[in-house]
Amino acid sequence: MNKALVVRVCGLAAILAACSSDSKSSWGLDPNQTLSTLSVDQRKQFCRSDVKCIRETISWAQQCKANALFDAQGASSDADVQAACKTSYDACMSSVPDSSAPSDTDAEVVACLTQAWTCDITVGQAVACVSDSSDATDKWITSLPSCSSATVQGVASLRSAPEPDSCKTWNKLCQ
Repeated sequence: MNKALVVRVCGLAAILAACSSDSKSSWGLDPNQTLSTLSVDQRKQFCRSDVKCIRETISWAQQCKANALFDAQGASSDADVQAACKTSYDACMSSVPDSSAPSDTDAEVVACLTQAWTCDITVGQAVACVSDSSDATDKWITSLPSCSSATVQGVASLRSAPEPDSCKTWNKLCQ
C-alpha cells in the first residue's frame, strides 16, 4: 500500500501539499528563484518544508482514509469494499510516521528529491500551488465516505482532489 497520500492526490508534481497561506514564506528560499536552479541543499530544504507542511495540514488518519478507499477499488461487493478499506486503513494507522521534523531519509522527502528538478517555475509559484493543493486535498478527503459507508460504486468513481488554478502553470511546465 502506498502510504504517501500526496503521491496519489496532489500531484513535485505529484507529491505536494502544504501549509496554509499564512505560512507562504517560500520556506526560507528566494521566491523568485526557479526550481531548476536550486542547489542540492536548497532542494532538500524545499522538500523537508513540503513534507513538514503535509504533516501539519493533512492528518495521518485523513491520509490513511483516502489511501484505504483507493485500495478498496476493485472489490466486488459493498461488504468487500468496506472490509478491504478497513483492513487497509488499520494497516496504515499502525504505521504512523514519526511526528518530528522530516529528515532527508524520510520516504516522502526522498520521493520529492528524486523529481527531475528541471522545471522553470519559481519557488513562489510552487509554494502557492502546494498551499492551494493542501487546502483542496483536505476539503476533498473530508468529503469522502468512511470505510463503513463505502460502496463499490463510490470507490470506483474516486478521483484525485481538484487541481487549483495556481497549479496550472506548474502542471503545464513541469509534467
